[in-house]
Amino acid sequence: MKLKNILFFVVLVTILSGCSQIKATGNPNIKENQNHMVEEKKNDSKPQVNQAKYADTISAAGDHSIVVDSKGGLWLWGETATEGESKRVLTPKQVAGVSEVAAVTGDYGYSLFLKKDGTVWGWGNNRYGVLGDGTRIDRIKPVQVTGLEKVKEISSFNDSALALKEDGTVWAWGDRLYGQLGTSREDGEYAAQVPGLAEITAIEAGSSSSIALKKDGTVWAWGYGPQVDIATKGPANTPSQVEGIDQVIDVAAKGDSLLALKKDGTVWEWGGGGPPVKIEGLPKIKLIGLGSTKGYAVDDEGRLWSWKVDETPKLEGGLSNIIQLSAGDDYIMVRDEHGDLWTWGENSHGQLGDGTVESRNTPKKISLTDKEPLEGEYTDRDVFTIKKNDTTVKFSLQFPESWKGKYVIKQYEDQIDIFHNTALENPAWIMNISGATPEEWAASPPDEYPWNKLGEINGVVIVYTQLADQAYESTYVEEEEEVTKMLMDIEDVQLIEADESED
Repeated sequence: MKLKNILFFVVLVTILSGCSQIKATGNPNIKENQNHMVEEKKNDSKPQVNQAKYADTISAAGDHSIVVDSKGGLWLWGETATEGESKRVLTPKQVAGVSEVAAVTGDYGYSLFLKKDGTVWGWGNNRYGVLGDGTRIDRIKPVQVTGLEKVKEISSFNDSALALKEDGTVWAWGDRLYGQLGTSREDGEYAAQVPGLAEITAIEAGSSSSIALKKDGTVWAWGYGPQVDIATKGPANTPSQVEGIDQVIDVAAKGDSLLALKKDGTVWEWGGGGPPVKIEGLPKIKLIGLGSTKGYAVDDEGRLWSWKVDETPKLEGGLSNIIQLSAGDDYIMVRDEHGDLWTWGENSHGQLGDGTVESRNTPKKISLTDKEPLEGEYTDRDVFTIKKNDTTVKFSLQFPESWKGKYVIKQYEDQIDIFHNTALENPAWIMNISGATPEEWAASPPDEYPWNKLGEINGVVIVYTQLADQAYESTYVEEEEEVTKMLMDIEDVQLIEADESED
């Protein structure tokens, strides 16, 4: 059975705070330029370092890029998903139906965004519950993270996410494998408060750990990896202070590496098994960032510096007056004080937004001018579709109570696949749902994987095939028990709603 590749992504936005940031409203020195960005009138004083997290109105999210304009609109390009189909968009497109965005974050397959009302929304791949809606169902259009309000900052990496609330508390959801949620809880599809943290001013989600900056300038971490505690060999489920670093005003994380910007403008790095060390060769810095292979820093003149492990920092890009940066996998996006966007680096997915898939090493200005918005057809992934010949039918499914939180759904144009929800690399493939004509259903032979009828909608018979063996065996006891129970109850999967078909 041939599967179609689908990538889901979402869309993210940024918190506009701090005196060196872009702000959409409220500052008489700011006006909107032709690029729908904001432009700040020059004054004699240099921007001040932001005590909290620098505004993230841009996000280099793996194989796609996300930008918030001055009106709170959301723009997206690279690998996207609309109407259930994977689509590569090579130039910026505004996302239809999304407004009042304040901050964005995301990674391969999903996007999250913070709205100005303090709520958090997301869509895309939801295998580990990173969308925080209480399910592990992939979504085509945004759904709200359950139970979160008064949020002022968000951060995510891989399949876990963090939110910083106005009261200085931190909330986490998504993948819990390495303790990056800050507790030993198992319901990662819901956001929950990380215990033991207060007066937090910034957050960063790393590969398998999480980082928080306190008001007193100390850094706290939890999860797995040497950036948490160089003496810890396994997961640390509760936050602890990172030794050897203080007077910090900003942090950045990527993979297993961490950067800290201190009050005196120096940059410190750790994550390789030793304590934080100062990055030599940098002038006074006001902004930091981390990519998959490089560290980045912006100096007081707005110039970008970069370095690799064991290398001396050097100027990159030839730009000045940079006030924002976001680094992805071997590519970078920056915004200057005029509100203009610049991208360069790896471009195999069209994530640079210049209309090509050709990588380049020099910055190019990217404009937000396209008038045709990206639109998805469906409200969310709870409504499924199957196309048979020239007919597309829509329906919903009801799953057994024993399946709750234990399944992952992948929607393709002509079929639906359901897997066991697990952190294992090769999860059990539970069942496939597809469409057949009445004639095909009547003639279907009882082969190794027989069809079972769920229902019929407008001449399309909805059938399912059990793909995992009834006597399921695994080297992992928990997986074997859960999959066996799911297979026992597979006949309880029901077609409960049939909407109008599309011809």
